[in-house]
Amino acid sequence: MWRMLFDIFRFNQFALDILSDDEDDISSIEVLNKATNCTCKDITIGQYLELEGYSNAFRDDYLLPLAASIWSTSPDKCSLEFPAATFVRFLWNHHLLNTIRARPQWLTIEGGSKSYVDAVMKGFPPNHLFLKTPVRHVTTESNGQVRLHLENGSSALYDHVILATHGDEAFDIIKSSASEQERSIMSSFKTSQNEAVLHSDLDMMPRRKKAWASWNYLAVSSPSSRKGNINQVSLTYNMNILQHIPRNTFGDVFVTLNPLQRPKPAKTQGRYYYSQPIYTSSAVRAQKLLKHIQNTRGISYAGAWTKYGLHEDGFSSGLEVAQEHLGAKLPFEFTDSTYSRGKIPSLSLIDHLLRLIILVIQVFVVQILERLVGSSPSPRQRLVNGNRVRFANGKHR
Repeated sequence: MWRMLFDIFRFNQFALDILSDDEDDISSIEVLNKATNCTCKDITIGQYLELEGYSNAFRDDYLLPLAASIWSTSPDKCSLEFPAATFVRFLWNHHLLNTIRARPQWLTIEGGSKSYVDAVMKGFPPNHLFLKTPVRHVTTESNGQVRLHLENGSSALYDHVILATHGDEAFDIIKSSASEQERSIMSSFKTSQNEAVLHSDLDMMPRRKKAWASWNYLAVSSPSSRKGNINQVSLTYNMNILQHIPRNTFGDVFVTLNPLQRPKPAKTQGRYYYSQPIYTSSAVRAQKLLKHIQNTRGISYAGAWTKYGLHEDGFSSGLEVAQEHLGAKLPFEFTDSTYSRGKIPSLSLIDHLLRLIILVIQVFVVQILERLVGSSPSPRQRLVNGNRVRFANGKHR
């Protein structure tokens, strides 16, 4: 426990070093297909944790559950292949790396996402909506129009088409007529399936009610597993807290993602299945290259997968396409929040003092204790912004 707590403070202070002001500097599609050095720009979060000697407890009991809570997926599906710079920037933008500063209060829309979906849908005439009408693929006509080929065998022509589906679904739709550039970019987007179970089974929660939180992480490892090697994990949301559902009226309301064991049938209210974007280095590079194929043949792409995967990202990506490709005029100023706090953090005197204290503790307390108990990680060179990193064997990567 003490090592995990120490690593939380250390990560919050030092992870910011991997952020740079040229993260978007990708000028060619060839970047997706050539080997790159293991630099700060493209190192994964898994590589970063290993290179910096973070503990298994920090990784498995703090960082992965944190990521799982943010992206609404079970911790075992939170890939360590997530680009470190993208992951850290998200945490920094949302004030999740604050060690001593107060974190902001977050606001929610009353009624949830259904409220703004209904508000948007109200503006469409009924004869302009074609619900439950699957599109199988698209082709571009010689005059530049886009033809939608529907599942029922019919087709329809449009001047412009926005594919506001998951990235891999969009790729399936354009695949038959896609250019080499479109294939190279769109094939990088993948999704994972997650099961969400709505229930009131207390067995899915910590035994001690004092330990109940908004997000509750359950990990199971077999007796033969090495310490820190977790076999199965699941995540349970306490909806009474998250959505202010009164317990005295509705009882306990939980949602468990990919449950390790089935909640009792008598206490199960529903099962739902969702697809979530998988963030890898390849996917994040493809996000930055997406602008090269936007509206190149009357087809644009929008969705939360084009950014961090949250509702706000889906909403803002749609606004961006409407403005840039359809000439929409918004009644407010649209600002991209990717760099809402700037590109590189500005460290205060207190930050530098905290860093010094953490380094002193790491060298004179943590490393000595780990040598005494025989669990010291392999010596590794610290990561320096913009420079190559060195493994213990001396080889550059």
